[in-house]
Amino acid sequence: MNAFVKLAGRFARPDPKNLTAEQQKVVDEVMASRGSDRGRPYSFRGAFYPVLQNPELLSPMQKVGEYLRFKCHLSEDLVELAILISLRQCNCRYAWDGHAPNALKAGLPANVIQAVGENRRPAGMSPAVTAVHDFAIALHREKQVSDELFAAARGHVGEQGLLDVVAICGYYTMVGMVIAADRTPIPEGRSAPF
Repeated sequence: MNAFVKLAGRFARPDPKNLTAEQQKVVDEVMASRGSDRGRPYSFRGAFYPVLQNPELLSPMQKVGEYLRFKCHLSEDLVELAILISLRQCNCRYAWDGHAPNALKAGLPANVIQAVGENRRPAGMSPAVTAVHDFAIALHREKQVSDELFAAARGHVGEQGLLDVVAICGYYTMVGMVIAADRTPIPEGRSAPF
């Protein structure tokens, strides 16, 4: 099964040739939701690989991730913005390396991506990007959001979209924490701005 990317980390990686039925089922779910069913190549990697030891956790985890990446009430650029902010707040270089190109492809300006990576407030953001950025930063750093930031973000993305921003922040913090605990290395020859 060459779809597995086995980077050194501290958690054991199940052998792709000796997966239990439950592990294989969740691998198939992940591959379908992120790869072949979307018409693009995907390899089994990142936080999913170590969590595969616990398929009962990985199955619902990957379904939440699928919803947030591909089905939520936000435009793709705002999804990737909230993801990058969450990954940066966790100092998760590995996942940043994968999501920064996605953000650029989704239309998030390069200067915004760079500023988020440098942990500073981007200049020249659109009103919607500003609202989501400021909301997500406050949520991560202050663990609360002012009435003004809440109202501004809700005004741009609605209540469902705002709940999606909160869920993205929580989900990608979990992803970042799995990767941090594992110390998953950034792929050789790649870099992140932090």
